[in-house]
Amino acid sequence: MQSTCRRFPTLWNNFCSATSLEKVFKNSKFFAGEHMFYFPHDRILHVDVLVGCFSMIRRETFDQVGLLDENLFIYGDDVDWCRRCWKAGWEVVFFPGARAIHDRGKITAPYPVRFAVAQQRSVLYYWRKHHGFWGEMGMRGIMLFHHLARYGFALVADLIRREQSDQGNVRKQVSSACIRGILSERVRHAA
Repeated sequence: MQSTCRRFPTLWNNFCSATSLEKVFKNSKFFAGEHMFYFPHDRILHVDVLVGCFSMIRRETFDQVGLLDENLFIYGDDVDWCRRCWKAGWEVVFFPGARAIHDRGKITAPYPVRFAVAQQRSVLYYWRKHHGFWGEMGMRGIMLFHHLARYGFALVADLIRREQSDQGNVRKQVSSACIRGILSERVRHAA
């Protein structure tokens, strides 16, 4: 079973993810990241966001809310769309009786750097769109901290092992590309 229910992103829940507080306090709602790992997916529940791999949506909702934002490539379009649904007065509901198979990561796994950067761009676009300049800057700070720490831990792990691992190299490549993106890239957004 995959985590399909999420809360809207906040600086706090992203901080909890970036610092691994969500893993340390796995069943805590307070320290949870966006993913609702504390929810056992055993009942109908109104949630902020449903992961976009499988949804059933009323035609009237599409007519009112519109389609997915095309500026969000592959990631974040479900979060943005659910936020727009709630703002328009629609509810987003998890139903445990629906089942779907989602080959999570099968397409993106061979290209970890490319898709990590694409995800980061989408996250930053979402933050600028819904939380403005200062929200985006806060998210950039959290991302920068996360990737600097991740890169540092991968370097230390290499020193301890006295050799580089493939997994450590990928982590360093991903974090390095993401750090460059955070420091240099201006997120383009539709006005």
